[in-house]
Amino acid sequence: MSEVIDEDVNVLFIEDDPAVAEMYKLKLELDGYRVTVAKSGEEGLD
Repeated sequence: MSEVIDEDVNVLFIEDDPAVAEMYKLKLELDGYRVTVAKSGEEGLD
């Protein structure tokens, strides 16, 4: 079972496959993280 995060934690998830990105985004959000998805490293730095 996953622990709920007590503090605001932001995750930058970089993935070029939209289906994979959405799967991980949903999982991380369920675990209490705030998630931003980028399609590339360059996009993630913007």
